[in-house]
Amino acid sequence: MKTIFAIIMVMFVATSASAVIDSGENSVGLYFDESADIYCVGGVAAYDYVTMYLILANPSFDSLYGWECGIDLVGDAMVISRQFYTLVCFPGPPNNMIIGYGTPYPTTIATPLVALEILYMDPDLGSVDFYVHGTTPSSINPDYPTMLTSDGELIMSGISVVEGPAAQINGDCTVVATDRISFDSVKSLYRN
Repeated sequence: MKTIFAIIMVMFVATSASAVIDSGENSVGLYFDESADIYCVGGVAAYDYVTMYLILANPSFDSLYGWECGIDLVGDAMVISRQFYTLVCFPGPPNNMIIGYGTPYPTTIATPLVALEILYMDPDLGSVDFYVHGTTPSSINPDYPTMLTSDGELIMSGISVVEGPAAQINGDCTVVATDRISFDSVKSLYRN
């Protein structure tokens, strides 16, 4: 009986440790939890607040000195506030955030970059869709977020969803967690 309990506990811990939906390396996405496993919420009433997180998943480096990323929303909602996880310089608006840190910010398997407080307005107007993109100006590519590692290296990040919304409020939850960059990397393994 103790052996069965131990096996169940190991399975639970292993499952909890790998809760990040996005398996792509250095991928940025929007989630409704800090574990990066909820990208869609339903049943949100008019004038309710919803917290959303911009998360860097599976970083290939130990810490950040900054990042560039933009977020667009389509639908009847607005960003009320932003909470950064460390002291930042030059935050910019949510659709064009160019962030710098005074000291290195340690990364984890799901590194929260900013928490956004969203005010959902009118459910009669349908869902709210959120999109992730790069910035203008951009250090590398305006279509993709950029990370500045504590080693001074600029890394173009993948996006959890390239075509379609990265997250939804009161949507049909058709978000597909895939990134063309990471998928192309897998396909290249099978080419001659």
